[in-house]
Amino acid sequence: MKNIVETIEISDMKKEGPTVDYADNDIIVTGNMEDIMCGHDDVRLGLVLVVFCMEGRMQLEMNDRTCTLHGNDMMICLPHHIIGGILLSNNLKIKAIGFSPSFVHDTIRGEREFGSVFENIHADPVRRLRKDRNEQRAVNLFGKLIAAKMNDVSDCGRRRILHHMFAAFLCQVMVSFGASPESRRAIGGERKSVTLVFKNFMKELNKDDGRHRSVSYYADRLCYSPKYVSYAVKLVSGRTAMSWINEHAIGQIKYQLRNSDKSIKEIAEIFEFPNISFFGKYVKRNLGVSPLKYRNGQ
Repeated sequence: MKNIVETIEISDMKKEGPTVDYADNDIIVTGNMEDIMCGHDDVRLGLVLVVFCMEGRMQLEMNDRTCTLHGNDMMICLPHHIIGGILLSNNLKIKAIGFSPSFVHDTIRGEREFGSVFENIHADPVRRLRKDRNEQRAVNLFGKLIAAKMNDVSDCGRRRILHHMFAAFLCQVMVSFGASPESRRAIGGERKSVTLVFKNFMKELNKDDGRHRSVSYYADRLCYSPKYVSYAVKLVSGRTAMSWINEHAIGQIKYQLRNSDKSIKEIAEIFEFPNISFFGKYVKRNLGVSPLKYRNGQ
């Protein structure tokens, strides 16, 4: 079994992907999942990956969760998510678009409408494009415009135009994962402020490898008090900051227990638990079983 999961960036896909349709430092487009995996069975994403399934069926494991896409489904995978176990039908037709975290941040920065997007993606990363809300039509129109510009290699301003097109396209995708109209109407001055705190909290959480399991750590990173971060996260998401932190950390721990040949003690040290007893109590509190029993599939 593998001990190390490679982190894949756009630069790696540009090197490894012979069927890549378009690539620059911030965006990559391909119709082949092998370009995303770069020859690995499991990878940790260093980008935001949006996958559209146009025909057929695709199944993959993401952070110990099984995700299945059929025709007209789309999925978003966030940075530091681990994906693998990919199964593809013979008639599969997909389009995968990778965005650098900085491109996504610059695109949605300050947009209060997207405050709940990351919460919704964590809860359910797969969405069906709905005809009754014109989502399918909008995505198809964006796709055709972008494809036409990608093929226009004679345009010296192609990259800049494509970046604006992709930014608009990304916003359209995010709308499908966004808040309900009722919750958007509820956003006021305070809501706008706490939504930004929540978004930045989730950004920091997704960058972490599960070693930091306190609200104080993330509050220091965001330059707020732990009390205010806890308040903001609870108000926006309906969940406590610690529940998000524990969910993220236990996802990293579960992967190590199932996919690493390191001892329980070594894994406890990786996640900086003071001793194996504390590690065992943490795992049992969150999974209901001891680390050894979880490793053995009990």
